[in-house]
Amino acid sequence: MRDPVTGVLRSYIRSDFDRDYDLQWDLSVKENIEAEYEQKPVFVADSIYPSAVPE
Repeated sequence: MRDPVTGVLRSYIRSDFDRDYDLQWDLSVKENIEAEYEQKPVFVADSIYPSAVPE
């Protein structure tokens, strides 16, 4: 079993992510991410809960 993850789906808007998460990516990484995800929702995890079921 995998560990459950909670979070939100949101549109990737670079300026919002820069503001909300203080990402320290260089410009080429930001441009690549933006090109890949500008038309797709992204999942932003806020919690990971370790599974209680051993594998």
